[in-house]
Amino acid sequence: MDQGNFASEPFKFMSGHWLSLRVARTPAASHGAIRFHIEGSEDTTHWTEVFSGFVSSDEEVEVPLDAQAGPWRRVRIDAIGGGGSVIVRGFRDSHDS
Repeated sequence: MDQGNFASEPFKFMSGHWLSLRVARTPAASHGAIRFHIEGSEDTTHWTEVFSGFVSSDEEVEVPLDAQAGPWRRVRIDAIGGGGSVIVRGFRDSHDS
């Protein structure tokens, strides 16, 4: 990812699931925290922010998904100031039945 913003492809949200976000930078990229936004939509055309936060390079943050803002989600990342990648994975809370 170069400087600028990035938005993931929309994905179906599932109640009781979590997102795990990890940022990995190229060696030449600047250091510091990356701002991320989790957005929700009813139909994938209009997006509403439901959560935002920061994740540092080579660290991981886990975010619960809830029923706000419709059945679709996407992750948006603000400019990261250099090359890098964002890894997003979903998983179910082990305490849910």
